[in-house]
Amino acid sequence: SIRCLSTTVKKKDGHKHDLALRHVVKQVTVNPGQRVDVSVSCDDQAKGIVATFDLPEGLVILGHEPQPKIRVFRLLNTTSSALEGTIDLICVGDRTGPPRR
Repeated sequence: SIRCLSTTVKKKDGHKHDLALRHVVKQVTVNPGQRVDVSVSCDDQAKGIVATFDLPEGLVILGHEPQPKIRVFRLLNTTSSALEGTIDLICVGDRTGPPRR
């Protein structure tokens, strides 16, 4: 099953707060035949909650390791030319944003 996360906390004492969300995106180039470990990280006051990737054919994901602040992706280029892909991580802050009315 799936349940969507609201980006705003419930109203209390006449105001509410937005969650401090940040989307960290990293472009990665992997040389022919190369295997690399590449990480994407959150700020000091945030935790990684969801990671995704967009890779061209021939750039293979061998796995990714979730950690509290970072996500480590293992990539392998199975082609004879350099390939570029995108890895990303959505981070949620330990503190909420400023009050909203």
